[in-house]
Amino acid sequence: MTDVVKILICVDCGEEFVFTASAQQYFADRGITGDPKRCRNCYRRRDDGGLAVWEPKILLVSPRHDSDQNFFC
Repeated sequence: MTDVVKILICVDCGEEFVFTASAQQYFADRGITGDPKRCRNCYRRRDDGGLAVWEPKILLVSPRHDSDQNFFC
């Protein structure tokens, strides 16, 4: 097992993430060559079928007026 910890850059979010020695061994044991390209969060988001790049969701709420009463009916 290699005892070198690698610092990698996620291709989706651009953040640094750590590729630990134990993770490298896990990859090697399964015959996976090369380093991972995504951090854990982006990998999970991609695996869940969501957006690969995190985008905050904004909810816009306007004050309720009497004229808006039938707006949502």
